[in-house]
Amino acid sequence: MEINGDHALISLFPRDGNIKNGGSVRSNKLLWALGNYSFFVRPGYKRVALEGADDLNTLAASAYIAPDKSRMVVVLVNSDFDTPTVKINFPEAFSKKINAVSLFRTDQQTDLANMHIDSQYTAGRPFIIASRSVTTMVFRLK
Repeated sequence: MEINGDHALISLFPRDGNIKNGGSVRSNKLLWALGNYSFFVRPGYKRVALEGADDLNTLAASAYIAPDKSRMVVVLVNSDFDTPTVKINFPEAFSKKINAVSLFRTDQQTDLANMHIDSQYTAGRPFIIASRSVTTMVFRLK
């Protein structure tokens, strides 16, 4: 927590400059961006190789698989002001195991929002990644 700041997970804004007088509390985007990882990438998940999104100035991503192989989680961080379209390409044998996909986003307007996309997965399907956002894709496996 931080008083009158934006660099912690939660900011406290004391009334009349004194926390004893009450005030307000606000979650910061850092809290929600952290949630894009910690809510979906659970203990025991293993990081798996992911190529193509590795530029820290624009788009960077990492992928994780559940211990029981029931879910693959891909977290994309778009630091740029552009809105790229990405395709997550899996090996064909793996693509056949994907049952559905969900997409969650934290950006200027949303806090870890479910984007309610069509959950049907098609190999090579493009996804739009909002500018200045953290986007989590959850692939459910058969």
